[in-house]
Amino acid sequence: MATILDAQILRLRCDAKQDKGKNLIDEVSRKTRAEVWRGSALEIPLGLFQSYVQADPASSVAFDIQNMASVSVRFKESQTSDSATVAEKTVLAANFTANTLDPEDWAAGTSEHLRPALTDEEMNFSTDLFNGQPYRDFWVVVSGLTTESEKVTFGGGTVRVHRPNDEPVGDPPENPGPAISADEALALIAAAGVQNTLAATIPADSATGTVDYTALGLSAPPAFVGVVSATRRGGAGGKIDVWVRRDETDWTTTTAQLQAATDQHDDIIDVRVLVEPAAE
Repeated sequence: MATILDAQILRLRCDAKQDKGKNLIDEVSRKTRAEVWRGSALEIPLGLFQSYVQADPASSVAFDIQNMASVSVRFKESQTSDSATVAEKTVLAANFTANTLDPEDWAAGTSEHLRPALTDEEMNFSTDLFNGQPYRDFWVVVSGLTTESEKVTFGGGTVRVHRPNDEPVGDPPENPGPAISADEALALIAAAGVQNTLAATIPADSATGTVDYTALGLSAPPAFVGVVSATRRGGAGGKIDVWVRRDETDWTTTTAQLQAATDQHDDIIDVRVLVEPAAE
């Protein structure tokens, strides 16, 4: 039976047992440097493994990701580049294909942990990045955020992006970015009843703050509270570290306590917080 093609497929295996920086494996070509087309929609079925045995998939050990709130795939110019992310996609836990993955199903190509998808516009990397060359290697990292707001890196490696040279005369339009803003997207998520996003602040010259979700009327502590974004109100630059503290006194049915790194808060810090009520 013929396959109906909606996008180019990059079936990536993250294998924690392999060398760091070389543990993203293209499951089809078996290469540690996958190859894709620029400007073409891309689906990335992901398999996240503690160890994988090519000759005997049944003896492989896949990660159980039931404690993950989200998993992201990011394209960067290089492993050491401080420039902005070239492309990224985040998948929330509600959209995972499977928390527990049977290695034999992965080997057969019938299942995965999750399946991030990038549109053709999101893969339409600026030609300036290629310096006149027909292809360029980009650093790709797969990481996640746990329900305890802890970051986990599953794997990283190189993906070669080729220019197909099928553009019309002149460069195609620059990637316009998301069709809606991050705030609009979060509002849509909240309206769908999956999660709620709230605003909070950490006062100037203070390392702690409180997010109050009394209005949600929860009957039990929420299943998940996490920081979505944090910015200095005064517009000062620099990295900002803010997280949600988690113990019996910090996370209740009405409030959660925020913590900031103690050397980064000369100004008020505006924080966006994600709250997911516990299942009834």
